[in-house]
This record gives sequence, structure tokens and C-alpha cells, in this order.
Amino acid sequence: MSEITPAQRRRQILDLLATSEGPVSVETLAVQLAVSPVTVRRDLDALERSGSIIRTHGGALINALHPERPVGERQGTNALAKAQIATAAADLVMPGQTVFLDAGTTTSRIAAELAGIPGLTLVTSGANVLAVLAEADSDATVISTGGTLRRVNQALLGPFSDRVVESVYADLAFIGTDCVDVHRGLSSRTPEQNALKELMMRQSRRTVVVADSSKIGASWATHWFIPPGPVELLTDSGADPAVLRDFAASDGWQVLCPDDPLPAGPVEDHQRDEGHA
Repeated sequence: MSEITPAQRRRQILDLLATSEGPVSVETLAVQLAVSPVTVRRDLDALERSGSIIRTHGGALINALHPERPVGERQGTNALAKAQIATAAADLVMPGQTVFLDAGTTTSRIAAELAGIPGLTLVTSGANVLAVLAEADSDATVISTGGTLRRVNQALLGPFSDRVVESVYADLAFIGTDCVDVHRGLSSRTPEQNALKELMMRQSRRTVVVADSSKIGASWATHWFIPPGPVELLTDSGADPAVLRDFAASDGWQVLCPDDPLPAGPVEDHQRDEGHA
């Protein structure tokens, strides 16, 4: 596999810092990225100049005030994990069902997998998900929630979105998240996004939260909500079994995890995405 670029490596550093509680040392970053501490320090200097991180003694932490990364920058991150989740998600869907698809990069992967299932009605709040479905060779009926576009993550939000979601009762909802915690629930960058996710859950017979393994147990986010009723958590095979056991032991969660492990490879294939599913 070709060597990654400095820009790609710095995105990996941002992913690591965004999913860590508190500062991460230079030595830890060097080990996880398989590069020298000198290279890590150089990358941290560049990220500090851009305002993305805050340097600490011997390491760094994410700058919580830094804007989230746009969907276009995150689309290729954690490709294997997202593909694994998307394949497992498609196995849960039967022909002819109605499905909610939240905005996000993982849900756009799921949309591509669902395109081959006949007779579906797919309702989405993601402009990026709509773009995937518009290009797909599929007989699915595709419904946009409409609403006001939140450009950074291409989510459609607001009263128009709410009205469409309230008019549908779906068989299944695939919901993304920034972080998922067994006690706090799910998180997003804004309360408006949380409200629409919760509404989709309430308007669905079955809810599956799709989150790669870096988001499981992470708690760096600000806005949280407790999912209504029992929900299923679908993650990739890289998730920490000890953390998943906490979810499995809770009355509010059922854990779904692919049996096949992710292939061995460099960090960019295993380190998970920040922000959105």
C-alpha cells in the first residue's frame, strides 16, 4: 500500500484526538500512527497553527472550538469499518420495507448497499445520502425530508424535515452519531440534529444506531439525548469487547457486531471517523 500523505496523517491525528478524553501524548500518537515522534511533533505544530488542536505538555488535545470537518473530507475515512457496518446493515432490511436513513457518511454507505434490495421506500435527511441514491441503479422510492441545509454535514433540518418524518412510520431507522455512551445515549453537534434523530426513532418500529468503534464509549461531544425505547447498536469488529459488554448488559441496548475481523493494515483503515456516521 502506498505511503500516506502528511495531510492524511494529520487527519488521522485529528480523529485520534477527537475520540480521546483529554490530551494524547506524542509517544502514543507515534505508536498508533507507526511514525517517529519527530514526525508527530511536526504534524502537531502544523495542526496547532491551523487552530485544530491545543498543544499540551508532551502531547495535544482537540480544540473543541474548531469547526467540524465537512462530509467531503470525512467520506473516505475509516473506509473498511464503514463498509463492514453497511454490509451488516443491509442484511437487516427486507424487500418492500420503509427505512429512515439519517445524514452521515456511514449512512451514505448503507444507502449504496440498500440500492440492490427491491421495493424499498427510503426516507432520508441527508443531502449526501440523496446524492448516492440519485446515482444508484435501484427501484427504490426515495423521499427527502426537505428542510434547511446544514452544509458542513449535509443534514436537512427544521420544521419541514419534522413534518415529513412525522408523516411516515418506518420499519427501520438507521441513525448515526458523533459519540455513543451506555449512560448518556447519543450525541450530535447541535440539539436540532438530536431532535430529528429522536423523532426518526419514535417513528420507526426498529432503530439501529450505526457507529464505528471509535465512537463507542467516547464522550467528547456536548449535546446528548437518551434514545427512546430499546435500540440496537451496530458497530464494526474493531470495537472493544469490554465496552460492548457494558452496552449488552444494559436494558436499553442490543449489540450487533460483524463476526469477521477487519483486515490488518495501516492506521487509516482502522482509526475511526469523528463527528457523524
